[in-house]
Amino acid sequence: MLTLIITLMLAFFILPIATAKKNGIDYGSKAKLLPSNGEMFGWIKDIWKIGDEGRYGYRMPGTEADWAGAEYIANKFEEFGLETTLEEFDLPVSFPDEWSLTISVDGVEESIPAGFVRYAAFTPPEGVSGEMVFVGTGSEAEFESVDVTGKIAVVNLVAPGLPTAVLNLFTMFTYDPENTLPGDKITENWPVDNFDTSYESSYEHGAIGYIGILTFTADDIHQYLHAYADTLLPGLYISPNDGARLRTMLLGGQNVEATMVLTGEEGLGISYNVYGILPGQSEETIVVLSHHDGWATNEASGMAVVMGIAKYFTQIPLSQRKRTLMFLGTASHFGKRPSLLEMCDLLASVREDVVAAISVEMISKQFKIIDGKFVDTGMVAPRAWFISGPLHSGNPYLLEYSIEAITKYDLTRTSVQPAIGGIFGIAPGEGGLFAAIGIPVVHLIAQNAPQFTNEDKPNTVMVDALKPTAAGLAHVIDKIDDTPAEWLIGSGPA
Repeated sequence: MLTLIITLMLAFFILPIATAKKNGIDYGSKAKLLPSNGEMFGWIKDIWKIGDEGRYGYRMPGTEADWAGAEYIANKFEEFGLETTLEEFDLPVSFPDEWSLTISVDGVEESIPAGFVRYAAFTPPEGVSGEMVFVGTGSEAEFESVDVTGKIAVVNLVAPGLPTAVLNLFTMFTYDPENTLPGDKITENWPVDNFDTSYESSYEHGAIGYIGILTFTADDIHQYLHAYADTLLPGLYISPNDGARLRTMLLGGQNVEATMVLTGEEGLGISYNVYGILPGQSEETIVVLSHHDGWATNEASGMAVVMGIAKYFTQIPLSQRKRTLMFLGTASHFGKRPSLLEMCDLLASVREDVVAAISVEMISKQFKIIDGKFVDTGMVAPRAWFISGPLHSGNPYLLEYSIEAITKYDLTRTSVQPAIGGIFGIAPGEGGLFAAIGIPVVHLIAQNAPQFTNEDKPNTVMVDALKPTAAGLAHVIDKIDDTPAEWLIGSGPA
């Protein structure tokens, strides 16, 4: 208890920023049992390649690439010696076949590279045609000032990112030895502030199509695969460069006619959750998870860390593991899906035995957009480490274990935040799903600028952080395994 009291004093009274490590990481007994950075990076490249060679260049939920990625993970779980299950469930899918944008100015036609909006309405094979109208950022006042009836609405999409200063509102601990977080951003270009409202307003004001200018990304990027429409209108994205040129034409009074094509099929499809079970001495269960769809950093990297932790614990004797470990790769993070317990039947069947969930997403390099390019800063992306507890705060045991793990394994640029009631309300990502249903959570997540595009390639992964992250989370799991379940809830024991 003395250690706990000292930790709480450090965390809550002087809000520490830990000092730099001068020596390398001492993994202790974990050194030979944990997979190397190289081994985990190999898994990441394998999983990424499955999507890169697929229909859409990534593991879109419900596609063959999605299924193959799940099967790869299941095979690894089985190879490690886990009790493995691929769990099928139904989910809404929308698969574009063709998408294009052609404009005509003074009788001269031009094709503009475009990306599809996920779950947008499909057009007839010949597309839809009409005059283009620029409506700024798509506010209600801007729509009231122009007539988009029967026309194609063109909108500046805005995603300024979140400054690191917002972390200070609720932070319980910050580990930033080089003091690099002040003045930086925790997200470069997420969330998009105005997609939902501008898309819906376009429909409500009678537009026949929607064009979103991706003002917040690299110059030539016309993909953004993490905003989901409601099949109201056909929707396409164009790049900052093409958007700026089109915007200049429209604001200059030129008449621009356009034809949008977005064909495909929608309905119900299937995807798979992946489970690997390592029985313990009791049926009480700790869930260790990430999602498995997406690209390289987001999200093969988090899944690779889960796989690394799984391989580690299969080498730990049963006599040293009190609780059962459930390793889980959830599906359709980048799509529409049922609620957590509706889509995860096996998880739901043991819900009452689950004492905690450990979630990890995005072991990422930090990228900035400089002169229209994605530029690697050489640093790990700022990391938010969420823990459950009272509103706006954290459980003291989870806080203690987190501080130990972050500092011991040198997880730099990390801020510990409340999973409930902090800057996001509920922690973003898969860990937030568990926090929302009352399961104690430790959830690590980051962001990077190329995410949600096919530029999220293996070169965006912070490879040197893979093993330290796996070691840190394994440390937390070890500590939770020795902690009574009731102590992990809320403020701990009265």
